[in-house]
Amino acid sequence: MIVLTSKGQQSLKAVRCISEIFKDISVFFIDDLPNLEKFEIIFFVVSNWGDEELTPVFEKYLLSIPKDIKKKYIICELGNYFGFEIANGFGCLKLVREYLINILGWEEICVSSIDSFPELDVDDLNKWLKNEVFKNIKV
Repeated sequence: MIVLTSKGQQSLKAVRCISEIFKDISVFFIDDLPNLEKFEIIFFVVSNWGDEELTPVFEKYLLSIPKDIKKKYIICELGNYFGFEIANGFGCLKLVREYLINILGWEEICVSSIDSFPELDVDDLNKWLKNEVFKNIKV
């Protein structure tokens, strides 16, 4: 299951790339999510809003997840990383990981920060999606 936290063009482009790798996926916008219990792995496509900020709707959603539901997750964070040699963990990704791991006890599979300004770095996204960890995953 892919969860989109934004309906922006860059997020939609990212989902198109992801769906080329994971053929049978369900895509939901954050405000239309079904019950998480029927999904084993949650793949978040999140937009970074500045310096470690979540979109208000995503923050509200995270806080609403029942603490007794344990999942595995993947995060693709989109943002402006031009000029940063190491972008992972720079933006909202840091906050989301801390909450999912430390508060909810979810298991991390893989995360990445992908430059999306002024356009999505499709090459970098596709390179990340070819990571060995994704070979046996069904989202």
